[in-house]
Amino acid sequence: MKKTLCILLAVLVLTACIPAQSVFAEQVPEAQIIRYADRSCMVITIREPLDCSKLGSGAVRANKSGSVTADYYESTGILAWTVTLTAAFTYNGTTSSCTSANVSVNIFVNSWYTASRYVSWSGNTAAANVTMAKTVSGTTTSVPVTLTLSCDANGNLY
Repeated sequence: MKKTLCILLAVLVLTACIPAQSVFAEQVPEAQIIRYADRSCMVITIREPLDCSKLGSGAVRANKSGSVTADYYESTGILAWTVTLTAAFTYNGTTSSCTSANVSVNIFVNSWYTASRYVSWSGNTAAANVTMAKTVSGTTTSVPVTLTLSCDANGNLY
């Protein structure tokens, strides 16, 4: 009995030490960092929901959505605002196309505002052009943001 318990315990410990790959784990997106002279910076990342369509059956999914976000940090390290381009695509293994797109802005520091906002899509690409601005002591600072999101024929966002 004692030997069986020790073997069972050893199996449990060894099993716990083996790293498990979850099918629900999302990859950490690569980020592009833009640094400005005033020591502020913008971090741009592409995000997409977990695609369960390829799990099990191997079938190609015909629809995909995702987003690309620009997070702007002031020189103090405070997140001032985010701009997010969200787009929907269709693909079939041979071609892909963008079917809709939307841009949203979230402001966390009251001195910032949206000076202009434009979104468009054509072919397999969505684009957003946004200008964020703030006026302090009569001086206006503008930060242009250009975001694009594309989908290839296999449903990969870039």
